[in-house]
Amino acid sequence: MHSELTCPSPRSGLKGLLDRFTGPGATQAELLIQFVPSLVALVAAPTYALTLPIQWTPLQLGLIALLAFDLMGGVLTNATSTAKGWYHRPEQGWQQHLGFVSVHVIHVLLVALLFRGGDWGFFIGVSSYLLGASVLILLSPLYLQRP
Repeated sequence: MHSELTCPSPRSGLKGLLDRFTGPGATQAELLIQFVPSLVALVAAPTYALTLPIQWTPLQLGLIALLAFDLMGGVLTNATSTAKGWYHRPEQGWQQHLGFVSVHVIHVLLVALLFRGGDWGFFIGVSSYLLGASVLILLSPLYLQRP
């Protein structure tokens, strides 16, 4: 089975920056689906954290908010047809895909440092799993990569 999606080129300026994250041509509905829950998570995650019997630092609370926004937004964005077309366009090879995933190792590093006291076993284990799973996905047929 072969799956082919097409998408327009990104616009210029700030709108082009948005296009590079969400995919050019994202509909208003797609943008709402991506950003409303992400903004809710940005507020809800640290708010919930404050109800726990833990003394969070402002840096930890900021990271909780940022990770909640980025993870929620990333999952929802990657589920849209527009983003699938953008991130799986012909010019995107395995290097670009693995590069995108590799940037997310920073999330794991920050969690290991700020929430787990520099737990290098956690960092190595989770990062290895993330990168290994990504390689397996990239080795699978395209129709399985983006059903």
